[in-house]
Amino acid sequence: MLFDLQADPNELYDLGGRAEHAETIAEMYIKLNTWARRPSARTTLSSGTFINMRNAPRSLGVLIGIADARQAPAIPPRNTLAAKLPTKEGCSPASGKPSGTAVAVT
Repeated sequence: MLFDLQADPNELYDLGGRAEHAETIAEMYIKLNTWARRPSARTTLSSGTFINMRNAPRSLGVLIGIADARQAPAIPPRNTLAAKLPTKEGCSPASGKPSGTAVAVT
């Protein structure tokens, strides 16, 4: 998407598909690619850190329609994911055998 903010401040007319703006679009893709690949965009968590974060107590956050904390539902405990996470070789840490299961993180 490309807009002329002086002529079209409400961004109603996309100029990105017009041939006369192809060079600007190409420049913007280069800038986007440079921004996305910057070192600060990469974050790696160890398995231990991930497990600790997932097993930490959770809060309910904002509950629409609940005026009093005593009306809030009980927070279900989190399952321990350590036994379910595959190792680098794709094996279960508990058994050492191939897990063959995917872990859904919610």
